[in-house]
Amino acid sequence: MESCYKDNRTGRYIMFNYKVWVGFKDHEADFSVLRDSEDSLRLHTLFVERKEQGEVPLYTLKDFEFKGYPSAYLVYMSSVDEYDAAMRLVGSMSHWRSLLKLDWFMRGIITQDFSGVTQWREDMKLRDLSEAKETMHSAMKVEKVDNEGNPYTAINHSAAKNLGDMAKNPVYAGDVKIVSRRVRDASKVDAKVNSNSSKILELHNKLRKA
Repeated sequence: MESCYKDNRTGRYIMFNYKVWVGFKDHEADFSVLRDSEDSLRLHTLFVERKEQGEVPLYTLKDFEFKGYPSAYLVYMSSVDEYDAAMRLVGSMSHWRSLLKLDWFMRGIITQDFSGVTQWREDMKLRDLSEAKETMHSAMKVEKVDNEGNPYTAINHSAAKNLGDMAKNPVYAGDVKIVSRRVRDASKVDAKVNSNSSKILELHNKLRKA
């Protein structure tokens, strides 16, 4: 934990640095807190909004810190992808899949300011798209020097074309189709989302190799 700071957008104080949050990716973490007294995986009792008497929660389901507990949403949104989020939050995919089987965990609980993992996935997809577009904006302009030693700015036409294609087929909040639709045939998934998702994946792969 670092010294708290105030988020001027919300007026709330942030106690945890989610960008460097390791959580249960740390192999030396106390994994016993993820199981109850009967050695079963803890599910709803992990969260302060759903805890039972005698159980000590680890997170809040809200998209802000609550009662001193870190936000599972902020851990999720600061992760590379859902696998990374699962490892940080509960340390294993089997535990994460057990949580995903809970209807309330997927759909959310409006009265408790919890939008649900279905919405979290949409938010992450939009985040990735925004970051990809920001990277493309930066990649569009390349500083070069001509034969006479004069600096000039050249346009990366490949990056400009990719950005133009994304601009022609924008994705807005609510457009992204995700697991809650239970689409069995992948070919039926919205083509626009697939196109942008593939560009995001391609860009991320290029950035990792850079």
